[in-house]
Amino acid sequence: MLSVDHKYVNEIRLATEFAKRRDVNSSVPLQQLRDSLHRAMRLEASTIPPYLVAGWSIQKSEGFQNLEIRDLILGIAREEMLHMMAIMNIIAALGEPPKIATNDIVLCWGEDQLPVGGGVIPMLAPFSETLLTTLFMKIEEPADPVHYVVRENFLVAHQLDHGTIGEFYAALIELIRSFEVDPFLGGARYPQVRLDADPRIGLIGHAPIDDFEVNSSSQAIRLLEWIVGQGEGTPKNPLDGDGLPAHYYRFAEIYKKGRLVAANDDPLGYVYDRVSAPIICDYTKVSQFAPNPKMRDFTEGSVEWRGLKKFNNSYTTMFKNLQEFYSSGNTQFITDSVNSMNTMADVGNRLITGVHPAVCPSFEWLPV
Repeated sequence: MLSVDHKYVNEIRLATEFAKRRDVNSSVPLQQLRDSLHRAMRLEASTIPPYLVAGWSIQKSEGFQNLEIRDLILGIAREEMLHMMAIMNIIAALGEPPKIATNDIVLCWGEDQLPVGGGVIPMLAPFSETLLTTLFMKIEEPADPVHYVVRENFLVAHQLDHGTIGEFYAALIELIRSFEVDPFLGGARYPQVRLDADPRIGLIGHAPIDDFEVNSSSQAIRLLEWIVGQGEGTPKNPLDGDGLPAHYYRFAEIYKKGRLVAANDDPLGYVYDRVSAPIICDYTKVSQFAPNPKMRDFTEGSVEWRGLKKFNNSYTTMFKNLQEFYSSGNTQFITDSVNSMNTMADVGNRLITGVHPAVCPSFEWLPV
């Protein structure tokens, strides 16, 4: 289970106690709220590159569900992008644009911990069962995951048992509730991303959220609860608002090699069904490459170096366009940001499948 560094949770809880005391400076808990939301934004941003790289590494294989697994992982990455944008909106609604265009939002992959600590070091690597269980499922694992069983030829096998991100978000929600005066009251003082800002955003699953704009504490809390529910699920329901398993259980489907389906004959109500809904990966069709590359690893001007530079330029530009939107309100920057995301996908796939030996996108910040 991902162990969030408790100093970050305790900082939020201390700010909550300050906010409840009406005789102290209210700017202290408000600044802690801003700082913690920026940490949450960086956390969501940090999950996206490892998911994208692993998804792009999975190639088609006849007789296996490789493309289904690829789409599952890339779908989760896209939802994490929505989570990041939702938190950006919450920050903007507090009266200042989020700090996006900074290299602080990018990790040194294979070296830096997640922004919430806990000893988990994300890496950019080919998809594998080890990566799935030691990184992806650990990131998304709730405090008390429900251990659904596997249905395989009428036999049942129980899943082994393995502070969470959910605890970090729960502390944030409690801090928001503690303010005597709603810090979001009156709506955002800065522009916010709308789901209809670009038609391509609307293609990403996001039910039951239909509005990302924040103008009250209740809406900010609703977005944070949606992020946790889509990532971890709840003890009573493993599905998110779109009727899909939460991220943790979607990753568990790959690990268990069967889709999570409703089962009236099982006391928990769901099983991983390998019989009628297998989801098995052919690992011989996963592109292999050195993990956590850096541009400096390649000769300047080489095919690999130029590919990584083009990718990283799009990666950096994506964040800069988002920053420009929150500073100006010009929705063209949202369109430009989505265009950069699509360029990243195109270049990333070509690096992995069109360069020999294959090269992994490095997700580095390029300074101006």
